[in-house]
Amino acid sequence: MTTNSRGTPILMKMGKQIKKSDVTTDRDQWARKTEFLMCAISGAVGTGNIWRFPYLCYKNGGGAFLVPYLVFLVLVGLPMYIMEIGLGQYMQKAGFEVWNICPIFKGLGVAAMVITFILNIYYVMVLIWSAFYFVMSLRSELPWSTCDNEWNTPVCVTEVTTNSTINNTIDSTVEFWRYRTLQMSDGMDSPGGMVKELVICSLFVWILVYLCVCRGIRITGKIMYVTSLFPYVILTILLIRGVTLDGAKEGIKFYFEPNFIHLKNYQVWIDAGTQILFSLGLTFGAMPMVGSYNKVHNNFYRDCFFITAINSLTSLYGGFAVFSILGFMAKNQGLPISAVADAGYVVGIESLITPLVDLFPSRLRTTKGKLLVYGVYSVVSYLLGFVFLTKGGIYVFNLVDYYGASGMLLVWQLMWEAIAIGWIVGADYFYNAMEYMLGYKIGPWLKISWRYLTPTLCLALLVLQGLNFNLLSGAEGYVYPDGAHVFGIILGLVPIFILVSMAVVQILRTPGSFIQRLKLTTTPGAHPHAHATQMTDEFTHKFNEHQGQLI
Repeated sequence: MTTNSRGTPILMKMGKQIKKSDVTTDRDQWARKTEFLMCAISGAVGTGNIWRFPYLCYKNGGGAFLVPYLVFLVLVGLPMYIMEIGLGQYMQKAGFEVWNICPIFKGLGVAAMVITFILNIYYVMVLIWSAFYFVMSLRSELPWSTCDNEWNTPVCVTEVTTNSTINNTIDSTVEFWRYRTLQMSDGMDSPGGMVKELVICSLFVWILVYLCVCRGIRITGKIMYVTSLFPYVILTILLIRGVTLDGAKEGIKFYFEPNFIHLKNYQVWIDAGTQILFSLGLTFGAMPMVGSYNKVHNNFYRDCFFITAINSLTSLYGGFAVFSILGFMAKNQGLPISAVADAGYVVGIESLITPLVDLFPSRLRTTKGKLLVYGVYSVVSYLLGFVFLTKGGIYVFNLVDYYGASGMLLVWQLMWEAIAIGWIVGADYFYNAMEYMLGYKIGPWLKISWRYLTPTLCLALLVLQGLNFNLLSGAEGYVYPDGAHVFGIILGLVPIFILVSMAVVQILRTPGSFIQRLKLTTTPGAHPHAHATQMTDEFTHKFNEHQGQLI
């Protein structure tokens, strides 16, 4: 290292001067608090809230579904959301690095990255299909509105009615989806080649995703203003249009009319629990990542109440828009609403890449490093996604959706997160860490949830689902091959295997007797964010207090 005329250090490499901006290893932080809020809120406008929540309401007793939903939100969802955001902020890390607080549970971070990686590859298909529909909608006549296209069958009709359903006719919109968009083959063992239009749309989507994330969180934070707020504009337009349609009143009534007899069904409670996890984005590693870019003393506790309130209200708001339109469709087609109803992605990318950047800061926090790592990720994901772009891809899509990123995997992850913080690290330890970050003490409600309520309720859901587990069955009687089920089950067991195997690895690589190894792998390591706080006397004193309570 040399200096210039002012004595400022100049980094040199192979005789070349390197710009400071290219080599900084300082970790990015949100430029302003609103970026953090927008990023967290962006998860509230995904399909989990806009469509899945209203669908579960109608399926599980209308307004009665709000009872188990609110129970899980208050007892499990909000406490664990606070814990994940707070853990990321405290550690100033993401992914498996955040579990330096309890090394034996680093597998939770790795498993979350695997789940998110799988989820990102197959969930991007929703964006690909949307891009395809957008392009096709630019025609003067919507191609799914007629039966005069080359892909239509003799049983195609433009309006489904009760009588036409009896005669086994197929609506033109359904045929466009099956025979034009997907070009469905007879099964997953007959892939039938690539759907070229979807391959092109996939390339466009992944290029767009890369441009959104390649410069890191500083640019992503700005993009979140659009991705968070613009969907609310569209949703409001749909709602205004929907409530003016004939039949909207019946649709909204169907949406919220309570039928409390459904609460006796265990599946209602399982749906409510898993909906909270999907809706809040818990266990994917996204929330610790979002929190890790906060300043250490940010009041995340207050923010979490605001974010979860926005999240739940968005679910309700989206339901009005969806069911007002379903009510119109049902009346127009002469069908019951139930028959019609039957018919946050950038954050996920960041939560996967951020841990890798944290692991190799000197190389990957540079401008070139970010461009490279996000580029490699986008190319690999694009190529792996080809399996969903074949004519049999929809069968693989449903298989991965059912086994590879199921709600029960998230419940499993959440249960061990609560055990790790509530019992192994210790709720009192983390409460002290929260007091340091917030500057004030909070009540015992979170401790009770982390130690007792969340593990117990998660275990109950796992047992209920396990006792009533069924293999995936395809639409219209399609039977998946036995090998597909085996692959799906193995895919679902991968995160569980990762958690167990990494715990064993952590114990084996730690020196000392077995008891000493257990103690070292369950004790928080050295202060994780010295680079953020410069190891002030204030934190050094507080950290020593934490360590003293463990001994």
